[in-house]
Amino acid sequence: MPAASPNGICGIISHRGTKTRRGRFAANERVFHVDIGAEKNLKSENPLARILCLGPVMYLGRISYSLYLTHAVSQRALKVLLPAPQFEAAPPWLRLSVFTLYLIALIAPAALLHHLVEEPARRGLRRLGVSRKPLQSPKATCS
Repeated sequence: MPAASPNGICGIISHRGTKTRRGRFAANERVFHVDIGAEKNLKSENPLARILCLGPVMYLGRISYSLYLTHAVSQRALKVLLPAPQFEAAPPWLRLSVFTLYLIALIAPAALLHHLVEEPARRGLRRLGVSRKPLQSPKATCS
């Protein structure tokens, strides 16, 4: 069995699991084992793996916890400020513009929280000596 490597989601998506005799997905270390190089992910024939290795998708993965923390507040504010029923009969260009505004209003607070709170807090904890086993950077996985 090859040595395990922490190559992240791109490798996991490219990995094919095995099923047991009863048709269940086998939950052992071989199912989650990934030994795929970054070059293979970028040149993968699997279109999903290639999409998940794009820069914007990787960035959304890095800010995903902040997005989880801020999305409910953003959605409530948007529901009040730009209620969806108001745009049902609007032309497609206006609906697309509102959708784009919704995406920006959901991602911007998460990005701010990630860069202004989460990253400085992580650096501060590292300076204090509080650490855990470092994970491989997502950039190293797909680029």
